[in-house]
Amino acid sequence: MIYISCLVVYGVLLLGEAFVDLWKKQIPIWMLVLGAVPVTGLFLAGTGISWQMRLIGGGIGLGFWVVGYVTKGAVGSADSVAIAQLGLAFGAMCLFECLAISLGLLMFVAILLYLFRIVGRKDTLPFFPFLFFGYLGMVIAM
Repeated sequence: MIYISCLVVYGVLLLGEAFVDLWKKQIPIWMLVLGAVPVTGLFLAGTGISWQMRLIGGGIGLGFWVVGYVTKGAVGSADSVAIAQLGLAFGAMCLFECLAISLGLLMFVAILLYLFRIVGRKDTLPFFPFLFFGYLGMVIAM
């Protein structure tokens, strides 16, 4: 019961972050900190995912942060924190699934927007809406 509650709470939080990302293009720190509560519940729920895979998943989020820092903003800090939270909660394999869905959908939408000249080459797109749909796909596939 706790596991499903944490899944729903984190999903609702990701949906809220997606709307904030679309509207303001910046995620408040308090939303990211609030995400640690359901992530802790998912981490402690003991879903059969080894702690090593969870640490690798968290390390992937840290890797995204390093890429964002080195490239001066290609990956946002909030995106990295959310990816690290997902990695800690679900492990590296589920994180890869979530990222594959998210990035694939982002690529599809970006190509369409570029072809119809809605965005240019240097424009940025918010990532949290795509991360939310990746999360939904991952949870449904579980």
